[in-house]
Amino acid sequence: MALTDLVIDTNELKLVAPGMTFRLERAQVAGSVTLSILGASTLELTVIDPDTKLLSARFINNQADLRFDGRQYRLAQIRKSGDAVNLVFEDRAVAILRTYTSQRVALRSATMTRSRFVSSLVAESRRQLPALRVVTSARNRTPIASSKQRTITTSRIQTRDYGFVTAQGGIAAVRAGLVTVKGKPADVEQLRNLERVLDVGVSLRARRKVLVTAVATVTQEAGARNLKGGDRDSRGIFQQRPSQDWPASRDIERDATAFYVKAIANDKAHPNYRVTELAQSVQRSAFPDAYQQWAAEAERTVTAYMGEGEPDAGAVSDPAAGSGRYEFRRGSPEQAEDTWEATGRLADEVQWRRFIVGDTFYFINDAELMRSAPAVIVTEGVGGVDTLDYDVDVGKPVNTATYRAVVGATVAEPGRVAIVTDAGAADGRWLISEWTRDLWSPFADVTLTSPQRALPEPAGEDADPSTNAMSTNSAGPAATAQAFGTDITLDKRWAGTQAIFDQYVTPFMKGKGFPVTSTKRATKVTATGGVSEHWTGATKSYAIDYGTNSGEAAARELANEMGYTAWKANSYATFTVTVGNANFRVQILWGAAIDHADHIHVGITRI
Repeated sequence: MALTDLVIDTNELKLVAPGMTFRLERAQVAGSVTLSILGASTLELTVIDPDTKLLSARFINNQADLRFDGRQYRLAQIRKSGDAVNLVFEDRAVAILRTYTSQRVALRSATMTRSRFVSSLVAESRRQLPALRVVTSARNRTPIASSKQRTITTSRIQTRDYGFVTAQGGIAAVRAGLVTVKGKPADVEQLRNLERVLDVGVSLRARRKVLVTAVATVTQEAGARNLKGGDRDSRGIFQQRPSQDWPASRDIERDATAFYVKAIANDKAHPNYRVTELAQSVQRSAFPDAYQQWAAEAERTVTAYMGEGEPDAGAVSDPAAGSGRYEFRRGSPEQAEDTWEATGRLADEVQWRRFIVGDTFYFINDAELMRSAPAVIVTEGVGGVDTLDYDVDVGKPVNTATYRAVVGATVAEPGRVAIVTDAGAADGRWLISEWTRDLWSPFADVTLTSPQRALPEPAGEDADPSTNAMSTNSAGPAATAQAFGTDITLDKRWAGTQAIFDQYVTPFMKGKGFPVTSTKRATKVTATGGVSEHWTGATKSYAIDYGTNSGEAAARELANEMGYTAWKANSYATFTVTVGNANFRVQILWGAAIDHADHIHVGITRI
């Protein structure tokens, strides 16, 4: 269906499509647009249409798309009462997500988190919504807007989004005794030192494991104190030695920068290093394993600094967290459910947010949203802000405020942060939850909310050991689970694995001109000593070799099609896919260094 543009002039509203312009006088039309993180963004028109010209217009149908103010909407509802016709359009991406209704089930695991499952549901729509990207909280720390990198100085970098002194979550964590150094509550000096060390890491965009490593390092080396001396010529919070070409300046920011520069580079080169290995790669200590004993404590410290109070609900990193068998679902035999409904329910279960702004689908917690740089500063009577009202009660878990302002001045996208000033009890950081404007008015009514606390993952049923059994050929770490196989029908052959080959992998390879050279066989052990998926005794596995002397591009393309974008030649890495309600581990091998220069090996095991 051709896109129709909604154009607002001074005295009329125009609906403009190829070969057609439909005009309505201002007196005939009322309308409003609402952008929200609480549900679908909508555009509503009420038209006085006594001659039913609007209803008979050819663009009014169940896939009528409308563009207004750079956003696209799709007709969702038509109501008529007398001469008044009410048209409700919703965000076009939401409307498309509503069309995906087949039942989907995935078992929660270390790789299939709540965020991963939601991402897999949204990924089904990528052909219709190729520009839609997904931003989630769990293991994907991507706020709506990043704070600008700050210049490192000899005093604390002012990152008000984080900390133990300025961030509410950090303050609460300190009061609860969650920030400790070698098992004892951190004192004021230690808190400020840890804060400064972490501030530098954030300004350098270090990932979380590097931040944890920095905390574990200063804990082991100096008990989080900026020492004047130490072993031989060591000094400072990292106990650096000037004789070893370290700054060793006792300027925390300068010394921390030197540590992070090496740690970030080493982490990039060795992403699977444990905390103690990463710390040792920088420090070169005589006690290389000593840092690991503080890793769990450092994790809690970083969590408190980030203002979270607890780890992300969607990431099952602690074996005790979210333990037991638990299924993520879209729909059930008793209740149909579409992707938009399912992702909203999955967010509500842990008090996260699910919303779309522009070309981005967010599945994210409020703590993460609140870390973004403020988009607007709201002061009553200043900068286009007309009125500001609020209801703040220290006993309520969530407070609200509203203000009326000129669009484009102090009105930002929902999901962004607003800072309220000169308002007494309402001063501080707020989350923009939604705003509504009349189509004919320059003003918008904006609703602000205080952040809600995320809930932990629900407890599962007692785990079924057979469900969590590892497959028989585990060469390399498993990677992230992804959406795959929505059009594959499983059967009982080799626990469903052969069906994936018959219906997808082999047709893909034959399309490249690669013949089948080997399938199941009697050989049990691989060249690396593992149990082969080719072995006939591996009843939950199936494997095929496809002959080619130039297979790298095809192997990478196959991995990408199955949702795994980190595939590399000469690697034994595996990844997980979901087909129906079953999870499978996949290994795709090609490369001379691993003796696969003349064929692509694809092995799939049900897990």
